[in-house]
Amino acid sequence: MPAADRLVSQLIAALNTVRNAVNLYSVSRMAQAAGIAAIADNDYTLANCRKIIEARDYTTRMLRAQGFEVIPSLGNFVFARPRAMSAAALAAQLRARGILVRHWDKERIGDYLRITIGTMQEMQALEAAIEMIFGRA
Repeated sequence: MPAADRLVSQLIAALNTVRNAVNLYSVSRMAQAAGIAAIADNDYTLANCRKIIEARDYTTRMLRAQGFEVIPSLGNFVFARPRAMSAAALAAQLRARGILVRHWDKERIGDYLRITIGTMQEMQALEAAIEMIFGRA
């Protein structure tokens, strides 16, 4: 590869690194307008917050009952460490069943999964999948 091409590739890689570090989750104007409208409707926002809290509490209790270590959370996700198998293996097994969780192969967090809180039905589907994977269903 010519030196100029290598330089261009390196420059593009550097720009992508900066872009992803600064604006990892970009939000379109349409999404911004929807967010502003949702926040303006206080009853709607509070009802959604209650649903997320209920589903998060349910998921935390369920994961702990399944033997997971769950780090306390006030957000729309939980950080959980399975004890019955590695986090990477469980993430792969869940993915094979159509359930996506995040796993990073990093030193301090490689044993954990980041599980986004969805609807109650989605969290119950997660529970059913975990029970099947661990042979408890």
